[in-house]
Amino acid sequence: MSLLTDCRSIHILNVRGLLFKSGDAADLVAKVRWAFEHPQEMAPMRTAARREYESKHSPRENYQVLLGIYQRAMESARSRP
Repeated sequence: MSLLTDCRSIHILNVRGLLFKSGDAADLVAKVRWAFEHPQEMAPMRTAARREYESKHSPRENYQVLLGIYQRAMESARSRP
């Protein structure tokens, strides 16, 4: 994940993945190398990342987001003359 992410993502450093400096190919390569060389350290990160993904991107969550988009669109259309 790039360091260009919003501040809410900063706390995940070394918990759900590794952060690299945006636009810095050498830093990205270093992080990928580290990941391949440290499978034991990466294992809990993979598990945590998967758990995070499943909790935020389940079919139910996606449905709720889509429903909210449709509701806002309908409200916006109703408020126009």
